[in-house]
Amino acid sequence: MRAAIAILLIIGMSVSYAEMGFGQTAQQYMEQGDAKAETGDINGAIEDFNKAIKADPKSADAYYARGNAYAITQNFKEADKDFTKAIELNPSFAQAYLKRGAVKTNENNNKGAIKDFDKAIEIQPSYAQAFYVRGYVYIEMGQKKKGCEDLNKAGELGLSQHAQFNQVLNEKCGK
Repeated sequence: MRAAIAILLIIGMSVSYAEMGFGQTAQQYMEQGDAKAETGDINGAIEDFNKAIKADPKSADAYYARGNAYAITQNFKEADKDFTKAIELNPSFAQAYLKRGAVKTNENNNKGAIKDFDKAIEIQPSYAQAFYVRGYVYIEMGQKKKGCEDLNKAGELGLSQHAQFNQVLNEKCGK
């Protein structure tokens, strides 16, 4: 009987320690946060990304993930901060430039967004999504020729396989 109680206490302690987060790595918190985000628990995901950052303050991926979660909640100020921090930690993080640019468009900072999209393309010249959003923003700014050139480039890089892309291309550029 005492042995069974001792085993239950040990099992109970290990569950409690796991639930409290002892010994978890930043990567484990990231995985938990990603899983929560996929199920729509964005606030829970942010909590896990906070823990990942605490476990590894130099993780550009953790700041990027939390930035995505903040963007989903439309907390663009915090998202911008996190994407900026991800870029500081990893200056060749093209996706962080893309997401920060997207946040800037939501803050009506199209010129700042274009700079970020330019940088993403500089880092990753075949980044179809960066051409797509830059083209879309150019068109919204009244620069249809530049915008349609970027949209066409995005199509050449593979986005033409998506119906939604083709619809935007047709609507904006008449193709």
